[in-house]
Amino acid sequence: MKCFIVWLVVLAAIWCVPCTIDAGLSHVPDVLTANADAGTFVSSTAADGTTTIQTTTGSVVVTGAFSSPTGQRLTLERRLKSGLQLCTVDGPVCASLAGPWPSALRPVPYKRPTLAFLVPWLPSLPSLYFDATLLTFAWCMVALGILAVLARSKENRENKKSTGQEVRDAGKTAS
Repeated sequence: MKCFIVWLVVLAAIWCVPCTIDAGLSHVPDVLTANADAGTFVSSTAADGTTTIQTTTGSVVVTGAFSSPTGQRLTLERRLKSGLQLCTVDGPVCASLAGPWPSALRPVPYKRPTLAFLVPWLPSLPSLYFDATLLTFAWCMVALGILAVLARSKENRENKKSTGQEVRDAGKTAS
């Protein structure tokens, strides 16, 4: 039982970091931190997983698909968790920019969420879960090895006891 409790404590320690970060991030709202006017939508051309959007102020490349009615106002928004996106002003359509934006964005006053310090961990969260999975597998293999050694040593002790008992019994019957 003692070995099992130690095994559970180690597993809890392995999974504590990614689960705590993930739980904290789920409570952080994706607040708007900065924005800039991107003009009005003119046209878009999709190729190789990206879309080039022509606006009245220039062109912007986003990942994935993006379309809008001609003349729709567009804005660039930097959000706490989503990062830099091109969005329509009147609707909830947004797409992540494929690269950095060369101009400055206007800061928007917002109340920084309490758990916002966890946001930089967001990109590395999948690798943390993967690492925890690998460590769990390795720890299970070590635990199985330890259990096999313990079982074998118990079996050896029992064999020695029974062999010693047989020798004593043989000595008594011989006399």
